[in-house]
Amino acid sequence: MEATKKVTGKSVKKWLGNNAIIVLMLAVSLIVGIIHPNFFALANIINLFKNVSIRYIIALGISGCLITTGNDLSAGRLAGFAACLACIFAQTEGAAGKFYPNMPTPPPPWSSSSSSPSAPSWVCATASWSAT
Repeated sequence: MEATKKVTGKSVKKWLGNNAIIVLMLAVSLIVGIIHPNFFALANIINLFKNVSIRYIIALGISGCLITTGNDLSAGRLAGFAACLACIFAQTEGAAGKFYPNMPTPPPPWSSSSSSPSAPSWVCATASWSAT
């Protein structure tokens, strides 16, 4: 049976030094929770998880690369590039043709070219759009 270690001032100082970020995050969370009682409400916790989930997935991918001794730190650049592409494609019809001239314009989702009455119109419109 392993003997338990004695808690000394030196060991507490070492533990606080190794976990300073976590201790500070918990302290700030408690202070904000005391100042604003709605901070620990269920709706706010769900909102925090929704806002963090995408960044957490990106951070897991990058940390996996870093742990395996890779040097890929391009997650921020890729997220920014994806945001730029999303803004380009979310503009008015034909706006993407300015950047990508050979890309055909997809039909709008409200078009009446539905091939199946049970499927939503945007599914049928997307299925009938063919990239040439």
